[in-house]
Amino acid sequence: AIARLYRTYASVRQGAEALASRVVLADSEAPFAASPSVLPSEEVSDLLQRHKNYFSSLEDAADELARAARIEEESFFARLVDFLRKNHEIEVEIARGDAGRKALRRYDVDAKKITISELLPPRSRNFQLAHQIALLHHRDLLDEVALDRSLTNDESRALCRVALANYFAAAVVMPYRAFLDAARGERYDIELLGHRFRTSYEQ
Repeated sequence: AIARLYRTYASVRQGAEALASRVVLADSEAPFAASPSVLPSEEVSDLLQRHKNYFSSLEDAADELARAARIEEESFFARLVDFLRKNHEIEVEIARGDAGRKALRRYDVDAKKITISELLPPRSRNFQLAHQIALLHHRDLLDEVALDRSLTNDESRALCRVALANYFAAAVVMPYRAFLDAARGERYDIELLGHRFRTSYEQ
């Protein structure tokens, strides 16, 4: 019922936009730009839904990173740190005290340093580094999706890149096939899967 309601809403919205695009001011030859404004978050959400929240190129890139960084369960964070150092000459530092409270993750382009707050648990540190690697190492893959014509402004495109970087990070932490097999094998025991893949319930 909720899905039908959403489809009806989407159909009505599209009809309104189509009608608005044909409206012409009586005293002007130029079309009247009356298309209702759509929030960037809505544009990105619609794009993700069209792709059914699956991006094979990012899944493949995540698998490639796991192989290139030789990621292992016990040295996940250290392998990502080493990958950033070798491929981008970027150092990673854990911020303690007041510095760690100012931002959970900060990338200083000039200093070529990523600062991770000590407030983050290890599982979230892995996720944040993988997110940053997506922005640095796979910008072209993010742009392939973010430059979709359905995203009508820079804010939407920037938000899309963030969403895709999060997607990539999740694919690194929870490889698709391995996670799917584990989920089925353990009957979708979320707590157990979280422990096995060192990830949070929200992730």
